[in-house]
Order: sequence, then structure tokens, then C-alpha cells
Amino acid sequence: MTTSAAPRYRDRLQILVCALVASDFVIFVVNFRSAVGPQILVSLPVFALAAIVAGVTWQAWRSCRDRVGRRFWRTVWMAEVFTLTGQLIDVQTYTHGPTPATSPLQVAYSVVPFLLVLGALYRVPLGTRSRGERQRVLLDTVTVTVGASVVVWYISRVQHAGGAAEQHAGISSVTIVLVSVVLFALIKVIMSGSRVVDPRSLRLFSTGLLVEVAGIMVAPFVPTRPTYSVELLVRCLTYALMVAAARRQWRAAGQARAAEPSGRRPFSFLPYVAVAAVDALLLATLSARRGGQFVIAVAAVALTGLVIVRQIGAFRYNANLLGELGRQEKRFRSLVQNAADVIAIVDRDGIITYVSPGVRQFLGRSPDELIGTPGPPVHPDDQAAAEQAFAAALAEPDLTPSYEMRVRHTDLGWRRVRVTVTNMLADPAVGGIVTNSSDITEAHAYHSQLSHQASHDSLTDLANRSLFGEQLERALDGAGGRPVSLALVDLDDFKAVNDTLGHQAGDALLIAVAERLRRGVRPQDLVARLGGDEFAVLLDGVGATRVEAIAERMLGILTEPLRIDGHEVCVQASVGLAEAGPGDGAGQLLRLADVALYEAKGAGKGRYVRYAEHMQPRMSARAESAADLRRALQAGEFELYYQPIVALPSGRLTGVEALLRWHHPVRGLVPPLDFIPVAEQTGMIVPIGHWVLVQACRDMAAWLARYPDTAPEVVNVNVAPRQLRHPGFVDEVLAALAKAGLPASRLVIELIESTIVEDVNPQLGRLREAGVRIALDDFGTGQSTLSLLDACPVDELKLDRSFVREPGQDKVATVVARMAEALGVYAVAEGVETREQAEHLHSLGYGLAQGFHFARPVPAADLTELLRRGSSLAATTAPAS
Repeated sequence: MTTSAAPRYRDRLQILVCALVASDFVIFVVNFRSAVGPQILVSLPVFALAAIVAGVTWQAWRSCRDRVGRRFWRTVWMAEVFTLTGQLIDVQTYTHGPTPATSPLQVAYSVVPFLLVLGALYRVPLGTRSRGERQRVLLDTVTVTVGASVVVWYISRVQHAGGAAEQHAGISSVTIVLVSVVLFALIKVIMSGSRVVDPRSLRLFSTGLLVEVAGIMVAPFVPTRPTYSVELLVRCLTYALMVAAARRQWRAAGQARAAEPSGRRPFSFLPYVAVAAVDALLLATLSARRGGQFVIAVAAVALTGLVIVRQIGAFRYNANLLGELGRQEKRFRSLVQNAADVIAIVDRDGIITYVSPGVRQFLGRSPDELIGTPGPPVHPDDQAAAEQAFAAALAEPDLTPSYEMRVRHTDLGWRRVRVTVTNMLADPAVGGIVTNSSDITEAHAYHSQLSHQASHDSLTDLANRSLFGEQLERALDGAGGRPVSLALVDLDDFKAVNDTLGHQAGDALLIAVAERLRRGVRPQDLVARLGGDEFAVLLDGVGATRVEAIAERMLGILTEPLRIDGHEVCVQASVGLAEAGPGDGAGQLLRLADVALYEAKGAGKGRYVRYAEHMQPRMSARAESAADLRRALQAGEFELYYQPIVALPSGRLTGVEALLRWHHPVRGLVPPLDFIPVAEQTGMIVPIGHWVLVQACRDMAAWLARYPDTAPEVVNVNVAPRQLRHPGFVDEVLAALAKAGLPASRLVIELIESTIVEDVNPQLGRLREAGVRIALDDFGTGQSTLSLLDACPVDELKLDRSFVREPGQDKVATVVARMAEALGVYAVAEGVETREQAEHLHSLGYGLAQGFHFARPVPAADLTELLRRGSSLAATTAPAS
């Protein structure tokens, strides 16, 4: 039979059984007062149900998976087959009615099945787990059996009350004994809850037998007819319950479940029902007596009832309490079993006595593998920390030490875990050392990655400035007379690589240089990238001679040609060396190495220079100059002078160039060539240049507002290379224009040729998009090419003064003028000092000029007065002396 057909078969069987029981009940009712129909008609339902019981018990036997369960159902099936066979042989009884005398055959097919079923019931093992539970079940069973036996005795006594007591005493005693034996077996099975037979199936079967016993006891009180008796009706009900029991066992096996004990109450009402029944018989027996005995009996029964009620209440309270404890235990068990952390209990010797199931995922091992062992393998480097924490927890129970260690996973190698140890030896519920372990492998790796990123350069993976400073301080603190040296390495003309091959090639070059520096030093030496193309090497424990040899090797390795993006690139670097002296900190050593690097750059690059004492004055002068410039900027000692730019040949004012002057409180007016180079070297050119830009925009906006007819058209502002490389330069320019209210077309940014060669970048494009004009200053002295002008479009070309003042330079001046004409930009001649120079330059094609011939640089106030008068700058000014 297929699985899909089994439910339909069971439904039809259930309908048939119900129909047979209903027909048997109808026949009983119809024949209750007088016999109706033949005897065989009233016997057919019993025959049919007996045959069905034999079939379904066989199926239950075959489907049961447990050996003891199979034995139980096999015995029941044998009993039912024996009963059915006896009924078929003794067909006379079922066709003509029972005979007055009981035949041996009737005794056989009635007693033998009874003994078989009774033996099967007694052989069913108790389903309880502990000794106390078994004792409780047996006591309850005895209590119910005694109570039921008393009721049976009373009923038997009532049945034979009309006859001779001597005649029926033996029969009553035998009946009581047999019924007591049967009741004991049935009640034991009902109350214990078996694990080898489906619990509900066993209860249905036992209930059927109880119905049979009850029918036997009640039968004498019901009138018996020749064609029918109450035993046949009760037997049909018994057969129906047996069919239901066998079907239940069949269904449990069909669902592929082993027989499990059902949830049973922590107490049973049956013993109290038995006590109540005996009390009821006591009151019924003494009801005829109205004396003191009856009053005492009533009081005893009442007290017994009160005690029972109180005990049932206590049982209910305990049941609720146990239920809550059970739910908490299940919740705790579920949390422990499904927790990502692993909880373990070890004894004083470190042997594991319990470990939570999460260890399977944690370490790839089952709990059974670890219980009874010292635990999984611990990394040798972490063994001491684990033993120390365990010893501390044993010595101080209130202490809960934590530590990290590495343990081996069966598949994933070493895993890093954090362990917390708690001493719970004094707790009788635990009795051991509890360890809580968390897997922090991924978190530790992520933290290490973040720490590495925070302390290393993202491009070259070298140590960054922060980590290098820490390691340098640590080396100096622990030197103890050991030499500590520092080498600063700066690439020469690195910008040319970025400008000609692009920033991607520049990054590739820096990566290659970093790798070569690693190869040029010892494994224990720390190489760092401080920023841009500047590197540093910490040489700990290396003497002066050895340091110079390392510097020579580094320079030699760096000069080896490189292939980058298909181009061969030659690298050259300058190196500054410094050795720490007594009391020198990291900052001081870096400053000394920087002085030596500056000397190496000034000596022609591509070499190393060791710091010496005679370099100190120059370093001090640079530091003093930087401090002096910073103070001058804060004190307002800088002033802008403006040199006019005029149109040729008319001399009409078209623009002015802003020139910086320094009014030193001691030195007086300091020429630009005396402080501008220092400002560029120290970085002060950036804040000073910003001040120049803001002031020039403010002055130009004021002239346009007051003298719109005579004011210059534009103001030219010189920008140093370091300013242009500053990330916020464009934003500073636009902010200065906006603050002054000056249109962008009125501002001209002047750049020297070398700046354009080094810094062709998007910043100039942003400025031109905003409307700012770009001028190339000192044009003709640098590396000017047509490709440069095409890559970076400009608005003005300013011819350098050297091609104006020296005779015989007409060719360069002519080429520049023709180039400006071809590109459609302005050609401006600088340094014009005589009328003849002005006229000659005009004849070559120059439309704009500036120089002492027209006007010297003047303060903003003087130029304001000139604009107020509306004076023309005609080329009549005497040459400057």
C-alpha cells in the first residue's frame, strides 16, 4: 500500500468500526425488553470487530520499530487471534445463544487471551527515569488498585446479598483477586508512560480493557436477554478502543517517529479518585447508622477531602513552579547551545568536564572530543598567558582574569580567542572553573588592518611620518650610548616625471623607489615615506663610516634605470645624514638631517651630505628668517608697490603689477631678493602670497570704484610655485575676488616658466574658466615649447628684461612677438629703461611695456593720487639712474 493510500484506508476503517459499534448498540436497545431477530444477527458485529482487531494489531506489530514494542503488539495480536479462533469454533453459542453450562472451549478462549494480554501489560517497562519517580508511580498504582478492589468487593457483595454468603464468598474472593491483578497492570501502564510503545496507543488499549472490566462488574445489574447481553455491547466498545490504539501505533510508525513519552502531569488525580470512592463506600455503608460512628466517619471523610484539596493545590503550585523552571532551563539551554561564544567548565587540574555545543563551529570539534581532555592545542607563545590566568583564578576566586590566545581549528588553522575565567568551584551547581571564549579572529584582523593603515603609507606600504616618529623616539630613548643615525632621502626633479608621464607613472616610480630603499638597507632598518617624494631611513646602532656606506649604496641602487609605462626613467636623489648627539630628540635629529639634505641639494644634487657644526649658523639663519617673516606678516610690515604697465606708443596706463616690499623695523626697506627666496624655502611664501593676493584685489576694486575712467584695466599678481601647488590655491583666489567685489577678468596671475613646466595641472584650467587671466613672466629664459603653450593656454607673454637691455637680442625679442601674435595673446616687454628701447620694441610688435622709463614702482597712495589727477604716463620720463 502506498503512503497516499494509507490515510484513505484508515478513514474507511474508522467509519466501518463506528458503524459496527453503532449497529451493535442499536441491536442492544432493540433487544433490551424482548428478543428480536436471530441470534446470528446480533453476533455479527462482534465477529467483524474481532477480525478487524486481529488485523490492525498485526499491522501495529509489523510497523513498530522498537523490539520491546514489537513484542507487546505481537502478544496482543496472538491473544486476539486466539479469541477469534475460539469464537469461530464455538459458533453454536453465537447462533443459538449461550448454554447454561460453560464449556471447556469457552473457558480456554476466554482465559488464555486474558493471561496473554495481562502478561504483555506486565512486561511493558516503566517510562519513568529516576528511582523516586518509579516509587511514586508504584505507590499511586497500588493506591488506585486497592481503592478499585474495594469498590469491586462492595459491588460483588451487593450482587450476592440475597444468597448465602458461604456459597458466594469464594467466588467473590476469586473475582476480586483477578480484577485487582488486571487493574494493577492497567493502572501501572496508564500512569507510568512507556517509551517503547506509543503512549497514546497504550492508554487507548488500557482504557479498552478497563471498559471490559467495568462491563463485567456492571453486567449483573443489567437484565440479560436470551439473545443478547451487556457483555457483547461492552466487548464491541473494547474492540473499538483496541482498533483506535493499534491505528495510533500504526500512525506513529508511519510518521517515522520513535515512540516518545508524552508530557505527563507531575501528579495524577487517579489516587484521589480511588480515595474518594472508598470514602463514598464508607459513608454508604454507615448511612443506616445515625450514631457517633457515622459522625466520625463523615468527619474523617471531610478531613480526608480537605487534605486532598490542599495537597492538590500544593501540587498545582509546584507544577507551575516546575513548569516555569523548565521553561527557564530550556531558554538557558537554547541560549547556551546556540551562542556564538563557547562556555566550558574545567576542574582544578584543567580537565574539561563540560563544553557547550557551539564549540563545533568554534573549533571544528564536537563536545565529546573535548570532554575529559585539557582542551584544544594552544599556540606555544600563548601557553604561559593561559596558565597564568588559570592560576590567578584558582588563587583568588573573586578575580575574573581575561586574556587572548590562539587555539587551533581543525580546518581553519590558528584562531584568536578572548577568554574570561571565573572560579565557581564553591558553587555546588557548577563545581568548576568556568571559561567563556569569544572568537575575535576577524575583529583582530580588522583592527590590525586599521592599525596598519593608520601607521603606514597607503601607496608604498612604508611606515608613515607618525610611525617613524614613534620608532625614532623609542630608538633614541633606548640607545644607551648606541649610535642612532638618520638619513633623509629626497628625489631630484621628481615633478618632471609627473608632468611628462603623468601622476600614475609618478606613483609607480615612488613604489619602485620604496622597494629599492628596502633593498639598500639592513632588514632591521626602518624605511618610511614622510610625504611626497621625501623618504627617511632610521639606522639604529650604525656608526658614521657604516652610515656613509649605506648612503652610497642607496644612491647607487636608485640611479639604476627603471621601466615605467614603457619609458626608461633615471632617478637621482639627494641624501642628508645626521647622527644623534646627547639629549637630541626626534625633532632635533630630523632638523639636523634636513639641514644636511638642504646642503646636498645646494651642492648640485645627486649626492649625500653629513650634517656638520658649520651648517648650524645657516640653519639658525633660516629659522630666524622664517620667524621674522611670520612676525612681519602678523605685525603688518608688508606693503604693496605698483609698477604701471602702459600701452605703446601712447603711454596710456593699462595695468599695474603688484610688487611686495618689507618695512623692517631695524633694517628699513628690505629688497624682495633678500627675503622672497627665504620665504619660498621656509614655506612662508604661501601665507604671504595669500596676503598679497587679497590686498591687490582690494586696492584694484577701490580704484575701479573711485576712478572708473582712469583706473588700470587689470592688476598683475606674481604667484610662486609653492603657492600654485597648494591644494586650496584656486579657492583662495576666487574667495579674494568675491570678498573684494572684483571681477575675475581684472586679475592677471603671473607665473614663471619653470612653474608651468613643473605644475601643469587642473588648477590653471579652473582659474581660466572663472575668467582669471594667466601671464608667463620672464618668458624666453626657461624651457618654453609650443607643446607647453598648447597644454597650458595663457593670455600674456612677458619678455624677460635680459632681451631688452642687451644689444643684439632682436632675434629673441622678434620671435617672442611673432609667437604672441600667432597665439593671439598680449606681448609685454619688461625692463624698458630708455625711449629708444620703447620705440624699438614697438616696431617689433610689442603693444605693452613696463619699466623705469615709464614709472618706478610706487606705493598704492601715490598711484591713487596719479589716478585722481588723471595724468598720462607719456614716454618722456628720464631714464633711471
